[in-house]
Amino acid sequence: MQHLQNVNQTKIVDFTVINYDSIIVGLVLGALTLLILWSAARKATSGVPGRFQAAVEMLVEMVDNQAKANIHNAESRKFIAPLGLTVFVWIFLMNFMDMLPVDLLPAIWAQIYGAAGHDPHHAYLRVVPTADLSTTLGLAFAILILRFWYSVKIKGAGGWAHELVSAPFGTSKNPIFALILGVINLLMQIIEYVANTVSHG
Repeated sequence: MQHLQNVNQTKIVDFTVINYDSIIVGLVLGALTLLILWSAARKATSGVPGRFQAAVEMLVEMVDNQAKANIHNAESRKFIAPLGLTVFVWIFLMNFMDMLPVDLLPAIWAQIYGAAGHDPHHAYLRVVPTADLSTTLGLAFAILILRFWYSVKIKGAGGWAHELVSAPFGTSKNPIFALILGVINLLMQIIEYVANTVSHG
């Protein structure tokens, strides 16, 4: 299957290629995510919750616990927790597109494309945005940038820099050992950031 794209991809890494299908399906599912969460918030009651409200409350509690465990600044959690919930539901829906029959939406698109006077055999459409590396790596880099931003915002530039060279193995009062541990800690932090970004992508 091919993507609906602006140009044919000729190299493994080609930043000129835009996969329109991933963007459109991702935006539609993003809007659906917002609609689902808005609907849950609008219908929420303080009494006995229904199944839908209970499911959303479980998700909110899970994300809130994750946010509390990782971000100790309550002010920053006001942004990160809802963002985490939204991204979680959005990615779930993007992956859930894989549960649809694989040729259903492409066949519908081919009919529309053919009705518009084009060759239906060239009506390319991939409906799972997370099958596109551009989507997953874009999300991964966005998360990486947010991690940097909030690390500096919460700890300050000096605190974050200190963490880079003092975690996970700590430091030493001996300057030579402190330098060695600092280099090792920095390498471990770089490996962690790269591994997290690649695993998200």
